[in-house]
Amino acid sequence: MPYRILTIICLVALCLEVLFVILRLFFKKRSGRISFLRSFKKGKCVLIFLTALPLYFAGHLYSGDDILASAFTSLVQVRDLVVLSYGTGGIEELMAAEPIYYLTIYLCFFLVTANAAIFALSLSHQHLWRWYRERRLMKSKGDKLFIFGKGSNNRAICESDRNEERERIIIGDITKEESAELYLAGIAYAKSQDPESMVDKILSMLKDSEGKQILVINTGSDDENIRIAKRAAEKLKRYAKDGTDPFGKVEIFVFGDQRYEAIYEDVVSEGLGCIHYVNKYQMIATDFIDRYPFTKFMNGEQIDYSGSLVKEDVDVNAIFIGFG
Repeated sequence: MPYRILTIICLVALCLEVLFVILRLFFKKRSGRISFLRSFKKGKCVLIFLTALPLYFAGHLYSGDDILASAFTSLVQVRDLVVLSYGTGGIEELMAAEPIYYLTIYLCFFLVTANAAIFALSLSHQHLWRWYRERRLMKSKGDKLFIFGKGSNNRAICESDRNEERERIIIGDITKEESAELYLAGIAYAKSQDPESMVDKILSMLKDSEGKQILVINTGSDDENIRIAKRAAEKLKRYAKDGTDPFGKVEIFVFGDQRYEAIYEDVVSEGLGCIHYVNKYQMIATDFIDRYPFTKFMNGEQIDYSGSLVKEDVDVNAIFIGFG
C-alpha cells in the first residue's frame, strides 16, 4: 500500500507539471509563450527528475535492495535519464505488481522526452521562426512590404499596416537585442549589411509576383537611403528594357532630409513613377500637429464655440519646435 500511495503522489505531480506546461504554452500571449520557452534552458522542469527519484527508489526497495543501495542506484538511473538513457533495471517487479506504477514510470519517460524536445526548441525557436517567415515571404506571390532600416519608427510603420494578408519584413544590420524585440513583437526581419543586393533580390521577384511590392527606405542615413534608392531605380529601368513594366507592381518610398531634397528628386525622376520622396521632417511635424493641436489644451474659457474662434481677450503663447 505505501508504494501505491507514493506512486499516486508522483503521478499527481507529473500531471500537474503537464497542466502547467499546457497552460503556459497555449493560454498565454505570444510574449508569455516565448518567455516560457526560453526559461526551459534554466531548469524550469526539474520537477520531472525530482519525481523520478522516489519512483526508482520505491521500485528498488520493493525488489529487496537496502535503503542505501536503492538510493544510490536511483541517483545513477535519474542521472542517466537526464541524458535520455531510459532504464527499468531493478524496478520490474513493482511495475509488474502495480499497473499504476507502470503507467507513472512511462509517463515520466514521456515527459523527459517532451522536456528534451522543448529544451531543444528553446535554443532554436527564434532562428526557425525567422527562417520560416523569411522563406514564406520570398515564396509568396501576394502583396509584400519591405522596410529598409531598423528602429522604432520602422517598427511603427510595419505594425500600422492594416493589410493583414500582406507579408512584412524589416531589413537591416539588426543586433541581437533588436532581433529579440522584433521576434517578441512578431515582426519578421532579415539581417543584412548589403541592402543594395537585397534590393536586387526583391525586385527580381517582380516577374512572378501577382501582388504589389512596397519598399520603404528609411535607414536613418541619407547617404544610404540615396544609395539604395539609386540601385532600385537602376534595377527598375533594367526591367523596363527587358519588357517588364514595373509601374503599378512596385512602389518605393524613400525618407530623407529636406537638405538633400534635390538629390532625392533626381532619383525619383529616374524611378519610372515608382519611387516617391518623403520629407521625414515634414512628416514628423504633421504628426506632431495632429497629436498636439493648441485647442487640445483649451476649453470654453478660451474658445468661442459658436464661431469656432479663439476669444479676443485670449493671448496664445506658442513655443515653436524645429523639425529640421
